[in-house]
Amino acid sequence: MNDYFNGLLPRKGYKKAIVAVARKILRIVWYLLINNEIFEDGIPRVKTVKIPNFPEKIERVGFTKIIQLLSRGAEIIVQEEGKEIMRINSSCQPT
Repeated sequence: MNDYFNGLLPRKGYKKAIVAVARKILRIVWYLLINNEIFEDGIPRVKTVKIPNFPEKIERVGFTKIIQLLSRGAEIIVQEEGKEIMRINSSCQPT
């Protein structure tokens, strides 16, 4: 929520950003109550996507380096011509 608030603050101002965060929290609480769910903070939201075939790019970086980065909890971002193509998190699932 802090990132959401800090993103709104310069554009909307303090009071409107506070109201927007309060509304967002209220919507989350409403959803949880209506659907009888329990709030679990910190669960990564992982979207499954088809992984494109980029073996030559992976080989350029090196498998050992990729494994070291992922073991430290890093997120690997594959870019081509300045555009993000693929993002892999430490759970080794593409996002």
